[in-house]
Amino acid sequence: FEYISNSSRARHLAALGDACDTIPGCCCDDDCMSDSCSCVVINNFGLAPYDSTGRLEKSTMGRPIFECSPHCSCAYSSCKLRSVQRGLRSRLEIFQSQVKGRGVRASQDICKGNFVVEYVGLNCIVDNQDEVERRYSETYDGLGWNYVLSVAEHFGDRKVLTSVDASYGGNVARLINHACLGFNLEVVPVRQSGPFLPPRLALFATRDIRCGEELTYRYNSRPGESTTRCLCGSPPELHHL
Repeated sequence: FEYISNSSRARHLAALGDACDTIPGCCCDDDCMSDSCSCVVINNFGLAPYDSTGRLEKSTMGRPIFECSPHCSCAYSSCKLRSVQRGLRSRLEIFQSQVKGRGVRASQDICKGNFVVEYVGLNCIVDNQDEVERRYSETYDGLGWNYVLSVAEHFGDRKVLTSVDASYGGNVARLINHACLGFNLEVVPVRQSGPFLPPRLALFATRDIRCGEELTYRYNSRPGESTTRCLCGSPPELHHL
C-alpha cells in the first residue's frame, strides 16, 4: 500500500466536451466571494459555496462545487474559493474499533461545514462502469473488501459516474467507516473551475463533530440500495452498506 495525498489524473475522462482545457479562470484581485467572480457564478445559483471562514454553505450541501484554479489571477493566499485545494487541516486519528476494524476519529473539534478530508486513490475512473465492475469482480469479490468510492452526477439527461480506487494507494479517508444513520460527513464533488474536469471527492462535516468522535458517512446515497450487511448498529431494516 502507498500513502498518497492527491489522486492521480483520471484514467478515463468523461467525453462531455473539450471545454475542460479552455475555460478561463477569474480575474479577481480580492477574496473571490462576490458575484462578480466568474468562478462563483458557475456555482449553485451563482452564490459562493463557502462562507468567509471557508465553511460549506448550507445551500451547497449535496451540490457540486467549483473552486478557483491555476488559471485564475486571484492570489492563492487571499482567495476564499480554495478550501479543498488547501488540503487536510483537521487533526485525525486512526484507531482500532471493537467490531468494525480500523476507523478514523477526530482529534479536535470540527465545525459543521468544514472540509475534513479528500478521498484519494491511485486511480480515478470517470464514466466507465465496465472498468469499475471489472476491478470489483477481479479483486474485491475475492478479498472481501472494497475501497472504491463512486459518485454519480447528472449533466442534463446524462449520468456520469466518478469512481476513486484507493485499494493500493490512498490516504486516511479510505478507513472512514459507514453509518446508516447519525453520520457526520457528506461526499461533495469539487472541481477547479471547469465543469468537465474529473471532480475531487471531498468529505465535509454535516454537523459539529466533537474531539474523539468517530468519522462516518453513508456509503450509499439511499438506504436499501445495498444487500451487504454493515456493523454500524442501525435498525435491521437499514443495516446495509
